[in-house]
Amino acid sequence: MRRMAVGFAGVLALAAPAFGFDTTKLGQEGSLASEDVAALLAKSPGLKALFESEAGKLGKTVDDIPCTGQRFPGSWVELGGARVAPYECAFGSRRLIIKADVRIVDAKGRSIETIDRKAMKRASDFQESRLTWSWVGD
Repeated sequence: MRRMAVGFAGVLALAAPAFGFDTTKLGQEGSLASEDVAALLAKSPGLKALFESEAGKLGKTVDDIPCTGQRFPGSWVELGGARVAPYECAFGSRRLIIKADVRIVDAKGRSIETIDRKAMKRASDFQESRLTWSWVGD
């Protein structure tokens, strides 16, 4: 019975879409333009409401809140310069950390799981899903 359970779990792992790309290994961070922040907030009504509320408490607009994200280095042929989760936004002494499951794909929609030269040439897009957020600081 145990063998069957392990075998079934292995099949599920192979069938499930890959959302495990560790973007923190990209090694660069970059600021987000206001349109990038707006696009990020559009992915989650709850996050957008929180963001606008917290900015308002500080007497600021969404555009006044500085955010950074992981940055694809120029060695990523199609993605160089693009920002990806995790993001960090500064609300005074508090920081909002926004995480997401990230999937990097090639032009045929195939997942790319590891960072190597081949991946940097093949990658054509990324997708973020399952946004989560938490506060750090006061």
